[in-house]
Amino acid sequence: MQSPAKLKIFIVFHKVFDARLSLPFFAQSEIDHWFIKYAVNIKHLDKKIIDQHGQPIFPKNAATNIVLEYELAKYHPQLQERGFMETSCFVHLAQNQLYADAQYVGVCQYDMRWTKQSTQIVRRLYRALSEPSKSNSWLKQLKMRLGLAIDTEKTVFAQIAGPFKNPDQLFNPMAATISFNWGFLLRSYNQFFNTNYELGILDRASLTLWQTYLMPTPIFSELASWLIVLCEEVYPWANESPYETHWGVLGGFTERAESLFMAIREQEGRIRIRHLYLEHDQSIAAQLEISKTHYAN
Repeated sequence: MQSPAKLKIFIVFHKVFDARLSLPFFAQSEIDHWFIKYAVNIKHLDKKIIDQHGQPIFPKNAATNIVLEYELAKYHPQLQERGFMETSCFVHLAQNQLYADAQYVGVCQYDMRWTKQSTQIVRRLYRALSEPSKSNSWLKQLKMRLGLAIDTEKTVFAQIAGPFKNPDQLFNPMAATISFNWGFLLRSYNQFFNTNYELGILDRASLTLWQTYLMPTPIFSELASWLIVLCEEVYPWANESPYETHWGVLGGFTERAESLFMAIREQEGRIRIRHLYLEHDQSIAAQLEISKTHYAN
């Protein structure tokens, strides 16, 4: 019998997930122990998972490691209907406590490829979580400061798009300041967490995107608690003119909220962000014959 997982990584998919494309360097036993396939979109019930051996698995026949969002005890269909995308996973994980006693929680997308480097990160993290606590060891503290060891209380692995601002203090184009109201996001953050920051807090911060993270569970819980409130605060106005009006915009809005949360926490010294090194490969969706307009259509 396997011991309880110290980390749980939820991979969001809506029709097909192929472990050979997304998790090519993990052993099947590692996938079974660390990764949970998280299925959304009740409009498509014919979901399929393909394991490392090329064997198809259908959710109704699977015993473990598959979550059907629309069958959860606490389920909010409006989150997918309104286009919050992966944010619905963050919210539902928290409200249903799906991470149980795991020390680390991860969320990523089905069209992300875990590279050799990211595979090694997960293995190193698991070893770090499995080691007896030596928090007072000066050698361990030194290794963490030098980046040679993982501080399992503060390290957040993420997809880093670059700095929030360039040397001229202009926002990174991927912050999409025309499409998303950063002033509102910061006001919401300040109100929820009882802080009083201004946008200057982002001047030296990193921009993390793609709703793809691997983080200590207490940090995940804090982030998700804000997202639960924020999803109601931004609907429907953030998906109406003068902002973009197509389906999925609100997911982009909360994606930036997550990056704001991470940036502020890192500037406070409460977390350390390290690159996760996944590849966002558009060819994965093409190979699975999945259209990016799948939900809307």
